Amino acid sequence: MVVHNILERYKGIIEESRLKNQDSFEEIDKLQHNIRDHINKLDKQLHDNKRDFMLAIRLVECFRILEWIKICLYCGSYHAVYKELRYLIDSMIQAYYIDTNLPSASLKTKFEAFKLFEKAKRFDFIGQNLINKLENIPHQDKLREIYKELSNYVHPSYKQSLDFMEKASEKEPWDRMKENLYNEELLKKCVLKSKEVIKCFLDIDKKFEHYFLEYNRS
Repeated sequence: MVVHNILERYKGIIEESRLKNQDSFEEIDKLQHNIRDHINKLDKQLHDNKRDFMLAIRLVECFRILEWIKICLYCGSYHAVYKELRYLIDSMIQAYYIDTNLPSASLKTKFEAFKLFEKAKRFDFIGQNLINKLENIPHQDKLREIYKELSNYVHPSYKQSLDFMEKASEKEPWDRMKENLYNEELLKKCVLKSKEVIKCFLDIDKKFEHYFLEYNRS
């Protein structure tokens, strides 16, 4: 009954999103295809050791997150997409930091290191601070830019509140504030940011591939 009520509530915006922006959802599908293609092209040594790489885990996690992003876009939950994308950036840069500093360690050891960093509340192990610390990471400037922009929407900032506040004007019925409303501009922006984040992720993973192969040759 609860699920039925949820589906009924969102039925209108789901249909509107599908009819007006099907191409955007196909773009998300293409991102999943790009990830599969990237994984298939990785060196055999990466595949043989994948269960010890945090980046490999985060890369596979992208499939689940991109599926959830599609659901959010269909339902008009655009700000939820920004939260997922910022999580992806945090998870990828943390994984890159640990994998490059402990390339031959087991996954268990890496998770222990992860736990220690988190327990110590290291502020240089998350967000902009970690991006700045990783001097050789691909797209460092772009990552800073995207992370800052996503943060503006994740937190209750002016940008995050603007669209919602505009809906509270006299032109919109007050009850409409209870519902997610279709917004083509925000939907397309979410798709663009998704493409930018995944592009960064794949290039970061490619950089780690080169690093790991060089490490094994030395």
